Amino acid sequence: MLVRPITRPLVTLLTDSIRETGLPWDEGVRAARVSAVAAPTNTVAPVASGTMSIGQTVSTTDGTWTGSPAFTYQWRRDGASIGSATSSSYVLTSSDIGPAIDCVVTGTNAGGNASADSNDLQYTPALLTTLRGWYRADLGITLVGSDVDQWADQSGNSNHLAAPAAGNRPAYLSTGGANSQACVQFAASKHLRKTLFDAGGTWGSASYFVVILAENSGTRAMCDYQSTSRFGMFVQNTTNFAQTFSGGSSNVFSTSTTTATSAWRLWVGTCTDGGSQFIYRGTTQEDTDAEGWQAGGPNDDSTLFVGCDVSSGSTGVGRIAEIGMMRAVMSSTERSDLAAYVTYRYGG
Repeated sequence: MLVRPITRPLVTLLTDSIRETGLPWDEGVRAARVSAVAAPTNTVAPVASGTMSIGQTVSTTDGTWTGSPAFTYQWRRDGASIGSATSSSYVLTSSDIGPAIDCVVTGTNAGGNASADSNDLQYTPALLTTLRGWYRADLGITLVGSDVDQWADQSGNSNHLAAPAAGNRPAYLSTGGANSQACVQFAASKHLRKTLFDAGGTWGSASYFVVILAENSGTRAMCDYQSTSRFGMFVQNTTNFAQTFSGGSSNVFSTSTTTATSAWRLWVGTCTDGGSQFIYRGTTQEDTDAEGWQAGGPNDDSTLFVGCDVSSGSTGVGRIAEIGMMRAVMSSTERSDLAAYVTYRYGG
């Protein structure tokens, strides 16, 4: 094989490269060396992972890069840099529950630098354990005119709500909720229901949450789940909120002392079979009752009503932005995460 000789010595080629930089000899040498190194390129994006809960740690991989770079990190909240969050892991605060959290990984070598974004991590109530139904007014709404005909379940259990008849369709307000979010407005005979609700079996305990603005002055149900045992959330009057959990012939009723009608609020109710029930306004316990279900909890093939009381037919008057049902008592950590999410989405 014929190998052609290089017509110009390598040292001459290098010398020409240095001269072309127009820099003093020592700086030109360094510049010539750098020009021979390509800037890094990201070929596989970084992957962020972790549990989206207050106090938990999330982390990111570096991804895959050419050019053997060194890495720096910047965590972001809804696209804005989080001060001092500049390592490959980050401990979540209450401000991180609701926004999209990601990390920008920057690779640097002698040839330059480049950045790549990780995937987003984001809390929603879909992360709650034992969630059986979750409804948010900006998701899964089917309208007939300006009224709600169906409200799709976002929990993955297909417990979709629907108006039983055209005259029962509640109004949809695209910006009528807290922080100008969407909501569903219930009044008179307007309500939604899900028959044959997939409860996932008999409930030994249960929780609900609702983001609500009450607009009535008399006792009205806003959500009721009917089975051998039933539970519901009520607006008792212009100043109080209430819930009922019952089993057999027992009817347990708790009232809160906090005004329900003056502002949008997050209410959480819990109950255990034969145990206690609690009402929380956000994370603050408002009331408790020593009685729980007396004959086992709700089960499959029952009906969830939103906007009315199944037993008396009394209808609620108010607006609901979000509602969820769980087949377990919500833990204090879950309540804290949910309250932070609601604050982010709907305001304080």
